[in-house]
Amino acid sequence: MGLGFFVRAELTNAQRAKTQKLLSEIASTAGKLITDPIFKRLITIRHGNTGAAISLHPAEEDIEFYLDKGGSLICSAKTSNAGPGYHAFAIDYVDSIAAKCGFRWLWNDATGKIGDETDFHELRDFSKLQDEMLRLWQAIASKFKDEENYSEIMLGMPLGYPLVVQEFGAMTQMGFRTQKWFTEVANSNLAALRQQAADHFPWWERELNTTFWKNAGLVLAWTKIPWHIPDSEEERELFQLALDCFARARTLDPSCKLPELAIKELESLAGSLGRSEPPKREGIGYYRYPMCFNLSGKWKIDLPGYYYHELQDEGRTEAFSFEGRALWASSLRVQSKDGRTKSAAEMVKMSEVSESALRFEEGMRCGWAMIEALTEEGQKIFRLTGRMAVPNTLCIVTIEFVEPADRDWAIRTWQSLRCTVD
Repeated sequence: MGLGFFVRAELTNAQRAKTQKLLSEIASTAGKLITDPIFKRLITIRHGNTGAAISLHPAEEDIEFYLDKGGSLICSAKTSNAGPGYHAFAIDYVDSIAAKCGFRWLWNDATGKIGDETDFHELRDFSKLQDEMLRLWQAIASKFKDEENYSEIMLGMPLGYPLVVQEFGAMTQMGFRTQKWFTEVANSNLAALRQQAADHFPWWERELNTTFWKNAGLVLAWTKIPWHIPDSEEERELFQLALDCFARARTLDPSCKLPELAIKELESLAGSLGRSEPPKREGIGYYRYPMCFNLSGKWKIDLPGYYYHELQDEGRTEAFSFEGRALWASSLRVQSKDGRTKSAAEMVKMSEVSESALRFEEGMRCGWAMIEALTEEGQKIFRLTGRMAVPNTLCIVTIEFVEPADRDWAIRTWQSLRCTVD
């Protein structure tokens, strides 16, 4: 469920002959149109041989530009995650890009398949646009208000975002939401919803006002900040961007209420260079909580969200680490030559495993692990080497830890490996 727009531009023969140049011009123009120095840091722009993508706000999906099979230029965007202010801005933004790059968008046609789903481009009625967004919000709340497990609901979150594994409520760009929240939204009238809207839609009004900047900081703090000491310039810039959004909100309205504890924590982490400590277990930011991370091959694993995370071996291995703990995971899928399904026990070669190995069987999952003590570069460490499988699919994991007390953590983490079976 969502709202947005889908438009098409007919290109000249000269433009069709040099589409890469046009896409490069679109990307360049998109950056130049944003002049506010903090807003400029919120956006990211990418382009290649076949398209361009613009992220205008951390709460919303990319605005995408691409060429269809007929040679027309297509622009599509979802806007209802961020809200009506974003929708109105994005429409003016893509029109400005088109004007500066020498083409025009077709906002309606006989098929009815293109255009603005809210009619804002034609009517320019911002209040009506807000009402459209409120009705969608209410419809979504009505759909989920009777769910039994809200901890598995994610509203407007990026595709593939890790799920918080503890039951705090549904995850949104602006924080956890409980059953009470869903029920109240589902049962409220539009006037009542308008009073709450800026706490749900990050970009509710048209202006880049106090609420816009406060909410931009909140979206970054909830969904992007890893809540550990930054280990790269990119991470340090992310921390500073969140702080600058909150600072802009305070400059515009010194009396506005900001998340002071989170701001102090951000400032402390951004200015630290020493050993990372686990963040507080409660507060703003999903990555401070235990999370279920997606691995390759449809595997998942439970780890604290604040662990450092990177891809290694050209993306084949997921690596996680945090002060005395490290983990590497990769997976493979095997199909027998005769097409027969290989059982989980066959995949991990359970019949060949040492009697001293730890064993695990639950449902379709089966695995083993061995723990050994080693000395590397003069330091004693412990290493768990493990396997976990479901039919035809295997996950290989190595977990290292320094403290003997972390043995149970390593075993629990290995046992948390699970796979979505086709």
